Order: sequence, then C-alpha cells, then structure tokens
Amino acid sequence: MMHRVSIIERTRRHAHPRLLLDLVGLTLFVLALDATLQPLGRPVDAFDEGNVLTNAKLLGWQFVPYRDFYAPYPPGIFVTLATLWKLCGVSVCAERCLGFGVHLLIALGAGRAAARLAGRRFSVLTAALVLAFLIRERLTLYAWLAALGVVFVFCELATRSLASPSARRAAAAGVALALVSFYRHDLFVYFAATLALGVAVGAFATRSPPPLRWRWLVGAAAAALVVLWLPVVARAGVRQVVDDLCFDQVRWVLPARHLPFPPLFVVRHHALSMLLGQPLQCALVLTLLGPLLALPWVRRGGQQWRWDALPLLAATLAVIPQSLGRPDLWHVLGTVPPSLAAMGALIERMAAAPRGWLWRAPLVTLLLACLVWPVAAVVGHLRPVPPLADPAVSPERQQLVKFVQKHTAPREPIYNGYRQHQRLCANEVDLYYFCDRPGATRYMLFEPNIITRADVQQHMIEEIEQKHVRLAILLTEGDDYFEPNESSRGGGSDVLDQYLRKTFTPVARFGRYEVCWRKRRDDSIRVKS
Repeated sequence: MMHRVSIIERTRRHAHPRLLLDLVGLTLFVLALDATLQPLGRPVDAFDEGNVLTNAKLLGWQFVPYRDFYAPYPPGIFVTLATLWKLCGVSVCAERCLGFGVHLLIALGAGRAAARLAGRRFSVLTAALVLAFLIRERLTLYAWLAALGVVFVFCELATRSLASPSARRAAAAGVALALVSFYRHDLFVYFAATLALGVAVGAFATRSPPPLRWRWLVGAAAAALVVLWLPVVARAGVRQVVDDLCFDQVRWVLPARHLPFPPLFVVRHHALSMLLGQPLQCALVLTLLGPLLALPWVRRGGQQWRWDALPLLAATLAVIPQSLGRPDLWHVLGTVPPSLAAMGALIERMAAAPRGWLWRAPLVTLLLACLVWPVAAVVGHLRPVPPLADPAVSPERQQLVKFVQKHTAPREPIYNGYRQHQRLCANEVDLYYFCDRPGATRYMLFEPNIITRADVQQHMIEEIEQKHVRLAILLTEGDDYFEPNESSRGGGSDVLDQYLRKTFTPVARFGRYEVCWRKRRDDSIRVKS
C-alpha cells in the first residue's frame, strides 16, 4: 500500500512540470498553426511549386514520368496531387491544402515519436516546435517533406510492432518504408541503410535479434517497392529512370547546385550574433546535433538496448546529407524535425525527473535558445489568414496566359524558356500549369549543367521539330539570378539560342515575356505587341 502511495505522489510531482510544458506547447502550437496558414494566398513559386503543379497536370493528361518529362524526384508527390485533383478539382488551393497536411503530419509524427521515448502519449511542445520551424517552408507540396512525414509514420508503425510483435504490424511498417522511396529516393536510401546498420549493431551488442518480425517487414517493403515502381519503370525504361534520378543528379546537377557551408557564428557590427537566433545557423546546428540527441535513447548508460529508439536515430542520420548538400534555409529547415523529436523526448523526460537539475540545466538552456527563432517566426506571421483561393498572378502573366490559350489549341505543346540558355539557374516552369499547355520538350524543368549542354539542347531541338511547335515564350529578363556555385559560370552551349532565333519570330510582348511564332507562312499570324 505504501509503495502504491509513493508512486501516486511521484506521479503528481511529475505532472506539474509536464503540465507547464503542455500549456506552453499548446499555446505555441495554436499560434504556429495560424502562422502556417498565412502563405495560402501568396503567389506561386515559379520553380519548385511550378514543377509540382505542372507535373501533376501532365500525369492527368496520361504523360509518363521520365519518359515524357524530366523529373529529378520520384513520382509519388505528383501522383498524390493528381489523385487529389481528381477528387476535388484542379487548383493551387488544393495543392497547398495538401502541403498544409504534410506540415501537420510531420509535426504530429515528431510529437508522437518524442512522447513514445519519454513514456507519454503525445508531446505537444515537440509538435509545436516542429510546426514553428516549418513556417518558412511555405505550403508548397515539397517531395522532401512528404517523404519525411512518411518516415515518421514508419517510426510509429515500427515502434508499435516492437511493443506488440505481429506480422500485420511489421508488414504495415514495411509498406511505409517502401513508400518513402516513392517520394524521395535519396532519403529512402539513407534511412534504410542507417536503419539496417543500427539493427546489425544492436543484434551484435545484445547477442539477440530485435523483437520484431523483420522478415515480414522486409518482405512487405520489397513487395511494395515492386508495386510502386514497376509500372513506372516498365513504361519509362530502367535507363531513363536511373538517369533522371541518380546519374544525372550526381554527375551534373549536384555540382551545379551545391552551396558553400555557411559560418555558424556570424559577426556583425563588432558583435557576435546569437547562434540560435539565426534561422539557418539554428537549423544546421540542430540537424548536426540530431544523432547526439537521439543516441542516448538507444542505449542509455550501458543499460538494455532500446529498439524503439532506433528508427528515430536512423532518421536523424538520414537527413544530414540533405543539409550538407544544399545548406540554405529552405532545404535545411526540412532536416530539423527528427532532431527536435529527440530533443523533445529529453525535455519531456527532464520534466518528469525529480532530481538532477544540475545536469538538466544545459538542456533547458538549449530548449530556450531554440525557442528564440521559432517564436520570432510565429510572431512575425500573426496576421489575418487570407481567403482560400488560388493566388493571383501578375497582370502581364494574365495577358500572356490569355494570349497563349487564344492562339493555341488545348494540349498543344509550347516552348517556355529564355533568350539565352548558356547560363541559367532555374526557370518559370509554372507557366505550363497556368497556360494549361504541355511543354514542347521533355525538359520542362531547367537545371544547370543539364539544359546548358549541347547534347541536351540538340535533343530539345529535335523534339520541337518533331512536334512542329508553333509558339515559344522567351523571358527577356530574370535570367540573371545565380547562386554561388557552378550555375553562375558561363560557357554553356548556344545551339538552342541560335535555333530559336532562326526558327521563331517575335509577335507579342508582355512585360518580361516575349511571345514568338514559327517562321512559316502556313502558321503565320498577325499580332501587335
């Protein structure tokens, strides 16, 4: 009886700190939820968001990824959006609502992962921190974030299977693991590899296999991979899929997209800026600290191995290559959630511990420091939420879209590019979506070291001729944005530029956009600019 009373008293003492954490987390979560909805009515991002919108529309027109259009990402994100459009109609609003759902999935998944390690049902504070960190990511349906959300789903299913082993739960976890590859193949490779390595190390350390039906998990994952990828590979061909997703990325795109690693401590006006007050530096530090935050949960103090912490540790390791390859704010923020889940678990455990405030003080300080930027980001977005409507485009773009739709037939291929293709960083691929027309070539998404090559440009010319493309949109400005990498270097081919000047003639101009028509009498039109 006395033992039971002591447990009750200890639980009551633990409830007060945890209740405070829940209140702080709930307040921040509500504010972050409101701030996350702010970008719903903002203009479309021409490159990343335009790529998702355009490729999803192409899928609706029965185009085959990799065979009919170049795609550096797996088709999962395009298939998901195209499916949603069939249910509720084609709109940017639907895409952004789906993006909001992805943000929410990651936040809830991180809150659940942290709580499981800390012996709770859910960590509101962890979910709030993750949602606040993702505010700057906007509501674009990024493939990386979708894959990360599925990683957290796998973590939940795997830990459930560990708690109550069954073939059904293990198979469900295997399907979730395979689904990661359908959104981001690189994250799948890193996550699966670190997970397998962790299982091998754990089995060696404990001299026993993990309490999970791994055969069912691996078998279900293999079967799901076949179901997901076989239709794509069968229609596009193994070579083209591998080239777009792997070989071209490693050989050409990654060197041109790689960014220099920023300094973690920035000195301005003879004063050292707060490390965790800078969003990029804060995200980088947390991402790199992620494995150190998660590792103690796997084997704490040399005690029994915790298999349920292994998926989260693998997730913190799997996201690091993304942060090192493109260390800018929009890419690094998406690598923070696994680290925040591990840190949230530590904070929840600290709140429940009756002693040891001396060693817990540094972690509390880290928490408060990490709150500096997320809270500032939330406060900076506290404005009325715009109506749920498609973002308006500029007047010049509206005129351009009307012109294209008037002078071309539905689903007639058009070309959308620049006056010069010798040096470029990105393009306005969203014009295909707004004009409701497919691209003239397989390369609708422009990437440096791809479109600037002579062999690729020659292939594009052949496609334009085969389809007898009549209309070309050329940007006369806006091709002067470059990053501090190989994309800023010149020396690319001008074969495509010469062909366009020889084959097309300007007939109209809308601001930065010059509309050109094929120089043939049977296709000629008279339009005043």
